Amino acid sequence: MRADELLKELREMKASTKVTLMNQQAKVYTDAELRLIANFLGRR
Repeated sequence: MRADELLKELREMKASTKVTLMNQQAKVYTDAELRLIANFLGRR
């Protein structure tokens, strides 16, 4: 997955009202931190 696609999904998880493990973990990161995670894990 490309980094920009991953960042979009991480931001959606952060904004979600669903109570899942991934959504709850995403909420503790800032947007800058989510961007760093996406850039590290995503394909360019």
